[in-house]
Amino acid sequence: MTVTDSQGRFGGADDHGTPVRLWADAFDDPDRAPRSPFDPPERLLVVGAHPDDEVLGVGGLMSQAVDAGTAATVLCLSDGRGSHPDSTTVTPDQLADIRLRELRAALTVLGVDDMVCAGLPDGGLTPLESTVHEIIAAAIGSDSGAQHTLVLAPSGFDGHPDHETVGRCATRAAGASGTSVAHYPIWLWHWSFPGDPDIPWSTMRLHPLRPADLRRKREAIAQFPSQTRQLSDARADRPVLPPAVLARHLRPWEALFG
Repeated sequence: MTVTDSQGRFGGADDHGTPVRLWADAFDDPDRAPRSPFDPPERLLVVGAHPDDEVLGVGGLMSQAVDAGTAATVLCLSDGRGSHPDSTTVTPDQLADIRLRELRAALTVLGVDDMVCAGLPDGGLTPLESTVHEIIAAAIGSDSGAQHTLVLAPSGFDGHPDHETVGRCATRAAGASGTSVAHYPIWLWHWSFPGDPDIPWSTMRLHPLRPADLRRKREAIAQFPSQTRQLSDARADRPVLPPAVLARHLRPWEALFG
């Protein structure tokens, strides 16, 4: 979804944000930014605020986990209808249907066939925080301790209200059940910068992606044409995820905080 928070932290097609070369200079060299191999759990629950967050943030790690035999589930909290609020090409209802189909196709590319969509309003998760918490807690389940379960959710300091709400709820729900949780950034790569003192970089771990994982992630992202291509020539139909945004999510690693 393309909105701008109170700090003006992110935008869309007209706002290219932090150049990808700055992130590459800071993190692409393993000698400057050490890697930690991803340890696939028995069970992986990937929570997203919008259809595509999951793939952008940890599509490569999902690919690794599935290859390792992990039981992976994706829980998408919102219906995604708010990405093009002024479009006259598609209605919000049509866009919600499109985005869920796109997410299902993307997850198929990654080998994930268990998807749960809560259908909450895109852009309206913060007022529904208690509901979001309940849904995530139910998805974690009471048997998470019997399996090695890992919950991956958006970062609580990502600059997007929906992302931060989901991140907070995932932290609380996982903590209550004794389940491991880590957080992936999405819009942080857009508005933040290497060395940003407001970001707890010391808690971040970079997990290298195999060429096959990066290839699958790229193919999975391509399943979201409603977000990566113009819906029409109208300004309101410009892509939410133009090349400058996508480039920051196609690095040879993925980052998790926590």
